[in-house]
Amino acid sequence: MLGDVLGLEEKPALRPAEVVGYSRKLWGQYPAMQDGPQDA
Repeated sequence: MLGDVLGLEEKPALRPAEVVGYSRKLWGQYPAMQDGPQDA
């Protein structure tokens, strides 16, 4: 899907990552990022 959106001929190489300094919350049924620690 990412390759299609970016118009790439080959699949992009993906690697594990993490986001620091934000927490995840649900906005209705959709996950969203919010400023603050993970336990907020």
